[in-house]
Amino acid sequence: MNNNEPTIGELNNKVGELADKIDTVLEAIGDFSTKVDERFARIESQMVTKEYLDDKMINLKADLTVVMRKEDHKLEALTKLLASKKVITDADANSILSLEPFPQRV
Repeated sequence: MNNNEPTIGELNNKVGELADKIDTVLEAIGDFSTKVDERFARIESQMVTKEYLDDKMINLKADLTVVMRKEDHKLEALTKLLASKKVITDADANSILSLEPFPQRV
């Protein structure tokens, strides 16, 4: 046998060392996987659902509509007051009251 060739014992030792390194790598992968799973769980617990967002948007739209209605009533009252004091003409008042978002027919 040539002295440059490894013996079966040396090969067996190298295979054992390789197996130990593979075990270390697999353990590191397992730890990483566990940490990633924990992070995903935390992220998922903080996420909102589409239904939740839809409900919030509907509530916001309703709130904004209420505020806009109040402002529209103020505009209507001011327009009628100015028309009654002849500061603006009735045609101007009707033109103002027919504007969006809540047009009125006078």
